[in-house]
Amino acid sequence: MKVRDSSQIVYIYNIVDSEGKVRLMLDNYTTFMHMVNAYEFGLVNKIREERVTNRRIARGDLGVRVQTSNLSDPTSSEGDERDEISNAVKAGDYITALRGADEFEEHKAEITSLKNMREDYALVCSQFGTAGKDGKLFERYLSHEFDLLTIADTEGVSLDAIKQRFRRVRKIIILGAVHWIHRSEEYYVMQKGA
Repeated sequence: MKVRDSSQIVYIYNIVDSEGKVRLMLDNYTTFMHMVNAYEFGLVNKIREERVTNRRIARGDLGVRVQTSNLSDPTSSEGDERDEISNAVKAGDYITALRGADEFEEHKAEITSLKNMREDYALVCSQFGTAGKDGKLFERYLSHEFDLLTIADTEGVSLDAIKQRFRRVRKIIILGAVHWIHRSEEYYVMQKGA
């Protein structure tokens, strides 16, 4: 299933089963991590804005800034805060990331999902080697290095033969990745409920 809207990637990933997750990654192989990164970037910005707004409200700030001294660097501290949130989100550390933010449960689920998506993608990538030479060739095909006709010509076989080999490789990758994703899903549920 091809995904066109990166803002939906976490939702889609959470509603499909283990096999659906692997198929989603394979069908969006070149863009999957870009979508995860784009979603993560938006989430980090939202959390930072929630923190800033909550601090202003707590201080009774009306939103008007007045420079009081030349000792602080607001741009630097905003960048440091963004880095702290970003690093925490990448690590799945929702406690640090959500300190002072709103929508704790929703963001916690998003952060946990993003971390699991990164780990599952790495797991899928590791499965290409298990299919031998055809696995590496299939990975290059998914990366758009070659089209099927070029591969068929290079290998000296028909287009149907390459398609059949790639269907076999895809099945090997799906079975291997599903096994490990399925085994770790019980821990994903515990992370979300923690």
